[in-house]
Amino acid sequence: MLKSPPCLLALLVLLVSVTAVAAPAAPPSTVSSQATPSKGLTKGLLRVIEVTHSSRGDAFSVPLELQVYRVADGVQLQHLEVEAQKSVDYAGITRMEFLDLNDDNYEDLVVFTGSTGTAGASYAYDVFIWAPQLERFVLSKTLSQMGELAKNKRRGCVDVTSKCSSTSYNTTTYCFQKAKGTWREQANNGCPEVSE
Repeated sequence: MLKSPPCLLALLVLLVSVTAVAAPAAPPSTVSSQATPSKGLTKGLLRVIEVTHSSRGDAFSVPLELQVYRVADGVQLQHLEVEAQKSVDYAGITRMEFLDLNDDNYEDLVVFTGSTGTAGASYAYDVFIWAPQLERFVLSKTLSQMGELAKNKRRGCVDVTSKCSSTSYNTTTYCFQKAKGTWREQANNGCPEVSE
């Protein structure tokens, strides 16, 4: 019978015991950024911190947490959760920005979430309108996930452009109805008929 040297036996026992103990799970990796409104009545009023949980989500999306704070006293006013595109390699696209979409002199929050559409990708956003009476952002179901946003020349109006075929785009104009606090469709150029 062969005898193992004691140091080799000790090394073997140590190796077995190390592999038998499971390594603790790594904490989820997070990336934070923050933004503040720069114009109008919301200038200097709010601070929004974006926390990206890069270890969660699926192959295409990642959950974002948006924490809204009042700058004056540091009170957290709101916590929002948004699903965003995992890749942020879109040229010139900012993940989170402030725009006064409804021309009420308060900047609204626009969060880039990736692309949408079945005829080819159009940029998609979650749009949160600032409601000063509530001191919170309210998700606009009308404008969110509809396509690319651009301010219209008319006051309180935006254009939403989406792809409707491989070569055609549809632009719909929505105007904000201040009394009701809702968006109303004003114009739609429709998609051209596809001839076969």
